Amino acid sequence: MSDQTCFFYTVWKYKLNLNGPTEIVMPKGAEVVSCQFQDDDLCVWALVNTNTKEKEKHGFIVIGTGELLPGNVYPERRDSNKQVAFGFEMPLGNAEFLATVQSEHTGWVYHVFELALTPEGRKVEEEEGTG
Repeated sequence: MSDQTCFFYTVWKYKLNLNGPTEIVMPKGAEVVSCQFQDDDLCVWALVNTNTKEKEKHGFIVIGTGELLPGNVYPERRDSNKQVAFGFEMPLGNAEFLATVQSEHTGWVYHVFELALTPEGRKVEEEEGTG
């Protein structure tokens, strides 16, 4: 019998907030593979290992064309551990551009970024009564 570990990968969908940052808990190591509208919802799809028990946070920001980017997407703003974006305090980090998407219903165009959260910012607090 082999000692190799079997990995079971699948794609999971997560909805994004159009009005500010979105924090999503995913299995550790999840990789976003797509971003687009599904009906009225802006979603990302991530490749996840379903055997992974550990979780980590992912941060996303959606910016409409012509809107100002919040300070936490600029690397030169690394003068503190946190920045405030749209009234939410989020761990500071660069942002990786994921996609430009257009709503079929409104015609509005959005630009989606994944925030490069710090290791501390990715940590998920254990739920009470677990572990």
